[in-house]
Amino acid sequence: MSSSTNASEKLPLTFGVEVEHIFGINKDLVCSNPEYHWLFPQSCTIDANSPNPPDFDPTLKENSGLLQAVKILRSTGAILKPIVDETTLESDEPPRWSIIPDESVVTPNPTVVPMAEQNDEEHGSDMFSGWTMTRDGSVKFPKNAEQLRWPGWEFVGLELISPILKVPEFGSDHFQLNGLVDVQRYLGFMNHPRPEGTPYFFLSSPETAGVHVHIGLQPQPDRQTEIPVDFIRHLALICLAFEDTITLLHHPQRRSYTGSYSRNHIGTNRFVGRMTHTNPRHHCEKGPKFSPEDAFLRIFLASDIEELADLLTTVPLEDDEYGYMVRQCYVNFCNCFGFEFGDEGKRTIEFRQHHGTFNSEDITHWVVFLTALARTAERKANEKPQADAPLPPSLLKHLALWRDSQPGTTRGPFSVIDAPTDELWQDILSDKPPGTLTRVVGEASKYRDLFQIDKRRSLRELFDLLDLPLECRRYWWERAKRYRVEWAAHWRGKNTCRLYGGPGSCNLEDVRDCEGWADGELDVPPWDVDAVGANGDGDAPARAGRSPPLAESSRLANQRSDVDVTDADPLTTTNGAELPSSSSSSSRPNVMSIAAILNRPDVMSIAAILNHPESSLP
Repeated sequence: MSSSTNASEKLPLTFGVEVEHIFGINKDLVCSNPEYHWLFPQSCTIDANSPNPPDFDPTLKENSGLLQAVKILRSTGAILKPIVDETTLESDEPPRWSIIPDESVVTPNPTVVPMAEQNDEEHGSDMFSGWTMTRDGSVKFPKNAEQLRWPGWEFVGLELISPILKVPEFGSDHFQLNGLVDVQRYLGFMNHPRPEGTPYFFLSSPETAGVHVHIGLQPQPDRQTEIPVDFIRHLALICLAFEDTITLLHHPQRRSYTGSYSRNHIGTNRFVGRMTHTNPRHHCEKGPKFSPEDAFLRIFLASDIEELADLLTTVPLEDDEYGYMVRQCYVNFCNCFGFEFGDEGKRTIEFRQHHGTFNSEDITHWVVFLTALARTAERKANEKPQADAPLPPSLLKHLALWRDSQPGTTRGPFSVIDAPTDELWQDILSDKPPGTLTRVVGEASKYRDLFQIDKRRSLRELFDLLDLPLECRRYWWERAKRYRVEWAAHWRGKNTCRLYGGPGSCNLEDVRDCEGWADGELDVPPWDVDAVGANGDGDAPARAGRSPPLAESSRLANQRSDVDVTDADPLTTTNGAELPSSSSSSSRPNVMSIAAILNRPDVMSIAAILNHPESSLP
């Protein structure tokens, strides 16, 4: 694995998205209406132009919903392949769908893209070279129709997976969506308008699913491209230091609160690789305070890729050994070290915190944000340390603290993940091994704004570090304010502490180390108000990152199947063009379209049922 990035040219960054969702289909309506007989599982194939293997049974529960969803999306123009176990044999399971004569199967509307045009060769042998879909067991959906009082309906959790795509490029005078154009097109397929009474639907919402984004490098023809170690170091530091700030940008369902959908799927990265006892893990005042200085020290003292991997992907076991790799974090670093899929597997860093949605604006802005984050890590890795740079204040304070604690101690036979914090700081003071102090001071000098005594991080500081364009800052600021209202109304008082079988329960709120969580702390826009005004209508300085409006590129692809219920005034871009609404509709399930499917306006939404299942009972 390369240790550094090349400062002479940008890394060939790529991204991929995974959109989790529910697919629902009404078996009774499909069977009774000849117009929808083309959706019988036995008429659904893995490949668009080939029959299924002889021993493959498309009517089995693990196959039918996936194949039906893929066939529906193909009928709207999507080139898509399901990921299934093609060796699935026929079983003794009773048929779930009645067999019908072949002559009664009708084809979809002839105006859609013919199946013959969906060339499977575009997918290749690599599942990441084309759009695919697979089952996803983490998606939350009703276990049976009775739970919703929806007779005849069946549900399955699915995941739409993109191919490897080129990240967007943007600056002060340009904006290129690149691979986001393809993402927006496929989100358009998911949001394809369907007439009232259609016996199927697709749904992705904060209460049921998530969106994962992978960042990596363009693969070589014969192998994956390793992510530079120094890039990973800087990206990890920024993610850890600003974790509470980034969490402000996400729906409360994606913050790992007790009772949230995401509780068992994502969580903080700050306990990964830490020496503190992990049973329980308190994020409230009972737990240890997170120290960005200590995290910085461990990350940049890791001597090789193995130590860095241990630091970012494992947690302590009860016997004080480090052997449990964890990927259910806000940021999953396991893939970039090749642990999950070996030498042939993808080399990516996976960002798992975004809520489930088909909203083009939401996903576009998240990919742009992550691209800015990755470019910042690349820039910091290439940045030359300042000559004779002084140590930032908070790091200087830590050195002074440990200098007076146990002078003369030397580190024992520990790795960077095992060594007590005081011994690591003693190594710095003693310059062991030689050159360590100079290297650490040089890397720390790149983050002088971060390492300040008693300074709380903020959206403004994060956006400045990322050189985020002004339009993007507006979007994230409005979104953070909206989700803070959601949090205050429904989630205040809940925490993310994990007791793991410990006695009692924890009712204390999380301790946050950034601005934005207390009342009034999101009132000030996260940009230079003196230069561009509170509405961003002045001349933007370079730090505000003005760029052409992102909204103009994504407007047509952003067709929603849910209902906008906001009363807020529309946002505007820096040139006065109206942005697609960043209202609460981006985080709400498409409840109206579901009601239309059933022609029952009194029906409860899936999200409401999943949050309060007792309310669905007669």
